[in-house]
Amino acid sequence: MNRAFDFSYNSYFELIKEIKDAGYHPVFFDEDLNEKERVFILRHDVDFSVEKAYEMAVQEDGNNIHSTFFFMVSSNQYNPLSRKNRDFIKKIHYMGHKIGLHFDETLYGEWKTASDFVRNVLSEVEILGDIIKGTDVVSMHEPSKKLLDADLRIERENNDREIINTYSKRFFRDFKYISDSRMEWHEDFSSILGEYDRLQILTHPIWWNKKPMSRKDILCDYIEKALTERSDYVKEYYPEVG
Repeated sequence: MNRAFDFSYNSYFELIKEIKDAGYHPVFFDEDLNEKERVFILRHDVDFSVEKAYEMAVQEDGNNIHSTFFFMVSSNQYNPLSRKNRDFIKKIHYMGHKIGLHFDETLYGEWKTASDFVRNVLSEVEILGDIIKGTDVVSMHEPSKKLLDADLRIERENNDREIINTYSKRFFRDFKYISDSRMEWHEDFSSILGEYDRLQILTHPIWWNKKPMSRKDILCDYIEKALTERSDYVKEYYPEVG
């Protein structure tokens, strides 16, 4: 399996097939992980576009694959509470995918106590829960070493179900973690399959497309589309701009 990825959806599903053929079973974060000898978790951090996340969710659903999509409520790139994005997130959920919070710890400055950090996470969980009830998993955006070392438990104040932390030791150290960060796989899957029994695979929907594209073209296309959407919105209310 030592080959280059072209970041097309076909390439993505070929990868999933090879993982399954190697004896790994897909699971969600909240499943009983002891039932199967080899498992893998698919996770998507949505840093840029809810619409691209929806596109990937549709592709996965059409291939009978379901994963967890993590959305920011503090993003400068998108508003998950807008009508369009709320609809996309709900549709992703209705397909059978799961929805989690993508949390940026830097938004609140340096945290001093675990309780301060947990309180900030729970406040954002509540916001995201206004769209999808029962959000119970969080992924950190570029987590600090301090956060990784802390291995925090994120528990609701009413002692309800714990919020699963994808960067807890259970999922980050007991699993082999691999990511397509910056559109680059930093390890070769051929050296991973069979070597580790548990995999956590992180992708970012922005990088994946129907046809192969360079990173520069993907980002330029994203910028152009964002400018067009903003222009169309302004012109709808202020025709003289057009």
